Formats: sequence, C-alpha cells, structure tokens
Amino acid sequence: TKIGNLNLENGVKLAQLNPQNWQDNLFDITEILTDFPKISIDKIDDFVNGKRTFIEQDNIEEIMVICENKFVGFAKIENGYLCPTKVMVN
Repeated sequence: TKIGNLNLENGVKLAQLNPQNWQDNLFDITEILTDFPKISIDKIDDFVNGKRTFIEQDNIEEIMVICENKFVGFAKIENGYLCPTKVMVN
C-alpha cells in the first residue's frame, strides 16, 4: 500500500485531524505523483489565463506544470505548444 513516496507510515487517522492541524498533514501533489511527467515554466500569467505557449518539446497528452517549484496545473503539449488543461491556482 504505497503511492509515490507515501505509505501507511505517513498516514494520519481522521480522528487525529482537526480544524487547526489538517493543513499541516497535506502532501504536495508532486510528492504523490512522482512518476508523472513534469515541466517547469518561468512565467505563470499566460498559463493561468489559459494561453498556449510555444515550447520546443514533443507532444505529451498530459503533463504536470511547475512554476517557481510550485504545482500550478496540468497541460498537454501539442504541435510545439504548451496548452493548459487544468489550472490549479488563481
């Protein structure tokens, strides 16, 4: 019973969580989806606004997008463009 770097030893019982500590027990999605393809971008504005960005990379159906070491969403790379599919920041 393991997903990425997480296993039962990392788990916390629901009874141990409360409104003050639940956020302390969250894991970054990049720690969970360790085998998922990732790409880093320098500027977040175009991605957040759904704009396609030219990128020299082969087509990829789904890729995790990171900006300044933080997960910002998912995209696909199609015909030389990074196309946002799910933006996870505002």
